[in-house]
Amino acid sequence: SLAFSFASSRMNESDARERIRQMISFVQEEAKEKAREIESKTEHEYNLAKAKHLHNAKEKLTAEYEKKWKQLEVKKRISKSTAINAARMEIMTTRNNCMNQLLEDTKHSILHNIKNNPDQYKDFLKRLLVQSFIKMLEAEITLQCRREDQALIEQVLPEATATYLDMINSQTSGHYSLNVTIDKNNYLPPAPVADSHAASCCGGVILTSQGGLIRCINTIDERLELAFNNTVPLLRKIVSGN
Repeated sequence: SLAFSFASSRMNESDARERIRQMISFVQEEAKEKAREIESKTEHEYNLAKAKHLHNAKEKLTAEYEKKWKQLEVKKRISKSTAINAARMEIMTTRNNCMNQLLEDTKHSILHNIKNNPDQYKDFLKRLLVQSFIKMLEAEITLQCRREDQALIEQVLPEATATYLDMINSQTSGHYSLNVTIDKNNYLPPAPVADSHAASCCGGVILTSQGGLIRCINTIDERLELAFNNTVPLLRKIVSGN
């Protein structure tokens, strides 16, 4: 009986140890399984975080690239527009310089013609006076001219006055009279001088009446400016070569 009891005790101890081993093995397996779950979950979360980070970084880089590309496109368009405007301004400046030079050359050509053809200029002044008188239709007129033209004006004034009166009286029932006074205190500027920006006048006259309320500007400069402005489109085509 004692032997059986001892044997039974050893079997119980052996069973207990086996159970303990099994429990330890179970716990270890559970721990390993839990560790694998945690590791898998951690790796999954890491991969998700990594993918999200890469996605955000990619979107950020794409946004920065698009922003820089748009800035580059804007800068390119601005540079192109600036270059085009600069080219246009250069063309306009060159064209205006050519037009101004053409105007100046025309003035100098007129002055040269006046100097070399005094009789022609004298006749021109007479016809200019008649035209001015017709525009004014006034009995009392003050006349301004260049100092260098005063002698010629005094020579042609009587004939111009007579021509005007004959013309106007023959075409109307009234009897017109005309008295012209040369303003010897306020002469028109002299002829232009090369490389000078001083006020100048190529010739002609300015007539006033009624205390300056009525005014007729009939200078060569005014007529040239009018003719020049009327032919600007054609002149621009000639200057630009079109």
